[in-house]
Amino acid sequence: MASREEVLENTDGWWDRPRSCFAKKVGDDSVWKSTEDGSFKFNVVGVAKEGRVGCGGVLYSASGTIRGLFSGSIIGTDATLAVILAIKNALELFATTSWAGIETLVVEIDSLVVLNWMGNSLYRPWSYWYVFMETDSLIKQIGKVNFVHSEKLCGGMATWLAKDGVSKSEFFKAWW
Repeated sequence: MASREEVLENTDGWWDRPRSCFAKKVGDDSVWKSTEDGSFKFNVVGVAKEGRVGCGGVLYSASGTIRGLFSGSIIGTDATLAVILAIKNALELFATTSWAGIETLVVEIDSLVVLNWMGNSLYRPWSYWYVFMETDSLIKQIGKVNFVHSEKLCGGMATWLAKDGVSKSEFFKAWW
């Protein structure tokens, strides 16, 4: 992926021209920012498009190297549910890695509503309770998980994966 002197600057155009997504030198003007504590970061997005719903996510190491991703369609028509299911898929993927239980995971989402639900179970709608039960179980399995809001997710690689996932018949997950 990136050498030690390169950092992932943005993920627009990743599939067409991946080298253009890296800055030549690490600097304060880079779009991708590592977490303060060196945690893994998972950007997740859920989208609704033409009556179908998809989700996507990208797992980054503390240095900005992409370590995993997922993309696929999900049952439903609700974009909010898509974000929750994107979180669930991210947690499932991370829970199967050797980093679970050892490293902290930061999950970045672009929905303030879902962020509030993840932080306070009293506000969660009953209609999604079954999904929240699964996410809560995965969080306990992983150990250290923090949820943060990021407006930078729209237009990036996770968004592209979510939009592409809407049209797919199979769910794709990979990590290395």
